[in-house]
Amino acid sequence: PKAPDYQNEVILAYQKIGRKHETLNEIKRLLDSYGKNSAWARTNSADQDAITEATRYIEKNLRTVAINYHNEAKKLGQGRTAREAYDLAEKAYTVYLQQFPTSKYSYDIRYAFGELLYKLKKYDQAYNQYMAVVKIDQKGKHSRFCAESAIFAADKMIAKEKKAGRIPKAKTKTERLDMVQWEKNLLAACDQWAQIFPDDKKTIKILYRSADLLYNKNQFKEASDRFRTVISMNPNSKQAEYSADLILDSFLLV
Repeated sequence: PKAPDYQNEVILAYQKIGRKHETLNEIKRLLDSYGKNSAWARTNSADQDAITEATRYIEKNLRTVAINYHNEAKKLGQGRTAREAYDLAEKAYTVYLQQFPTSKYSYDIRYAFGELLYKLKKYDQAYNQYMAVVKIDQKGKHSRFCAESAIFAADKMIAKEKKAGRIPKAKTKTERLDMVQWEKNLLAACDQWAQIFPDDKKTIKILYRSADLLYNKNQFKEASDRFRTVISMNPNSKQAEYSADLILDSFLLV
């Protein structure tokens, strides 16, 4: 029953001498040898205190290493050493969320992981983490930032899809096009923002962005409904003026 204690000491020793790869390897050994699905856990099933302590070691080590390596990478900025720290932090975050997806720390971990992924230009994965943060707590300390960052991440993915030629273009001015998945994701992120922050000064721009997205897919009815909402929010705004123009244009096109 005390074996996880000794394995934890091995991990702490590697941390103290700055051996990052060995630290992660020993955390993996802790997880594989003493995790909830291990032979050790089955053998010691009657000793719940020992199993709880082993789980605590796994959770704390993964969380601590992910955060520490991420912070170190940010301080280093650029270069091979920084990239290595980012990569190891990414691994630790990934395993942490696989093992403890709903822990009391998951809100902050997902926020930090989203930031790391965005930094590494893994915008699709960053989007997923940002959206998960908002889902956990819409009014949390990171939720406004993550709700907006999800929009940015979806925009980055749409740009990549366009560059790769994976977003179809209309053959005529009125051909209605279906959205590709990342356009749907952008729309979802815009709608999420508008729903949570209806009175924010950025909301009218974000709602206009979603309406324009639909307009450019020749989905004129859906776009018009959103443009009308934009106009009602602030009739004197530039977005209202643009919206009115595009509503008129859509009548001419249909």
